[in-house]
Amino acid sequence: MTAVVTRATATEERLRPRIIQADKRRFSLKLEPVFWEALEDIAAARGIRLNRLVALVAAEPGGQDNLASHLRKFCLTEAQREAAEARLGGGRIDLGGLMDSSPIPCLLIAPNGMVRRENQAFTARFGGFGIRFVGRPFLRHFRFQSAVPVTEAWQRFAAGETFTLKGRVVHVAPGRVTTAEARLFPVPARRPVGFYCILWLALGLPAAAGRAVAAR
Repeated sequence: MTAVVTRATATEERLRPRIIQADKRRFSLKLEPVFWEALEDIAAARGIRLNRLVALVAAEPGGQDNLASHLRKFCLTEAQREAAEARLGGGRIDLGGLMDSSPIPCLLIAPNGMVRRENQAFTARFGGFGIRFVGRPFLRHFRFQSAVPVTEAWQRFAAGETFTLKGRVVHVAPGRVTTAEARLFPVPARRPVGFYCILWLALGLPAAAGRAVAAR
């Protein structure tokens, strides 16, 4: 199936601009509200102010190249760390609850590729397209572009490997193409399931108007 985008996405209209001052520096940033919320939660959990957290992320390698993108990746890393702590904690933390409380859009995907759960942030982002993702194959609505094919990653996850697959997700809907940096990683589960995969998205990359994109 091929969809032709007839107009650019309205991503810029959804970005929230803020000016952050820290360490005698002034950062002018635009991020989606979900990422501002995630950063505020992380700062509160660490007992520091938001401006201090932004300054710390900006000081990381690559932070100055594209700070907004680096902040999104930072939020994804923190979300993944929380999921890993839930796994290492022997299941004491409810994975579904962790997803539901996350302001970052994410999906829970079964080994057969079917979407088992989407959090509220994901529904808020994609629900307006009138598409139900839960109970449907992930690759029916999304393309995952990465160095390792998703089918190969699935086989390695099933074999017990635990690694993070970094890539880019493409979602096509009438009149709109949304691309996002994403991270896909396995979470062990009881047999016979074996594992689930969590997909976290960093949104905010609009596609160009008039671009034709082939979707699976």
